[in-house]
Amino acid sequence: MIEIYTKVSEIDIVEWNQLNYNSPVSSFFQTKECYSFYESLSFIKPFLFAVSEDNSLKAVMCGYIVADGNLFKRFFSRRAIVPGGLLLDADISDEALSSLLKIAKKTLSKDVIYIELRNYSDFSIYKSVFEINNYSYLKHLNFHVSTPDLDKAFSNLSSTKRRDIRVSCKENATWFESTSLEDLKDYYKLLSDLYRNRIKTPLFKFEFFEKIIQMPFCKFFVIKYN
Repeated sequence: MIEIYTKVSEIDIVEWNQLNYNSPVSSFFQTKECYSFYESLSFIKPFLFAVSEDNSLKAVMCGYIVADGNLFKRFFSRRAIVPGGLLLDADISDEALSSLLKIAKKTLSKDVIYIELRNYSDFSIYKSVFEINNYSYLKHLNFHVSTPDLDKAFSNLSSTKRRDIRVSCKENATWFESTSLEDLKDYYKLLSDLYRNRIKTPLFKFEFFEKIIQMPFCKFFVIKYN
């Protein structure tokens, strides 16, 4: 028997945590902690769908709805983002996965113009199930850089980056962990300028960075030139 859940309160947290622990495609983005973080932000709307099969939790889809710009632009930029892709049990059936994809599409289509699952693992074995449910697979170029030691990591950098590091060392630059809001504001100012003038894509509000550095696993470092 297959059951669909659309609320966090309907899911057994112990089962959810266990699925995260055992899943071959597990990530932080499909945890209860991440969903709670999304809930704390004012500019996005979190959503969650899950499916159980024979009384065992088999999959979770955790993500958020976001839009950018003025009222007109927001309407045409409404999108559902699922960072990390789905959280799936290794033996999930095609029927259970299909049920999850169908309810997500049916529910979210009322509020967004598209759903984007940003896969951080290899989901190719499920490709046919996604395609049957009218989800399109788009290839994305990724780079895996080998960093077994300092020398290897340094040699894999571009010549420009290596020069920047040498100049920084020559000027006695140091780095340290910071919890200063002013340091974060300075960083966000630089990042905003980069996104506005070079990357030319929307950047999350300062609120996102302000709250994420308060999470126990997150570290914020500052470089200081003496």
